[in-house]
Amino acid sequence: MTKTVKRPRGNSVTAASHAPKLERLAYKVGDAANVLGISVTAAYELINKGQLRYVRLAKGGMLIPRQAIDQYLAGDTSEAVAR
Repeated sequence: MTKTVKRPRGNSVTAASHAPKLERLAYKVGDAANVLGISVTAAYELINKGQLRYVRLAKGGMLIPRQAIDQYLAGDTSEAVAR
């Protein structure tokens, strides 16, 4: 015997909910700090020391490329200075 389960109203499933989750290519400094498990202050210190590469945005913001996070975690900071 098959049991039918009704979905509660208002919780419709959209096509986007079944789409594969895309990996982020870049993070805001606070989000990058969360990924690294450090404080935002520590993330800015890594940036200022040239140990974590970033991209400067037109309105003054910063993005940390995922590749820069991976390089930092691997211990490779040789390219970090080439922001």
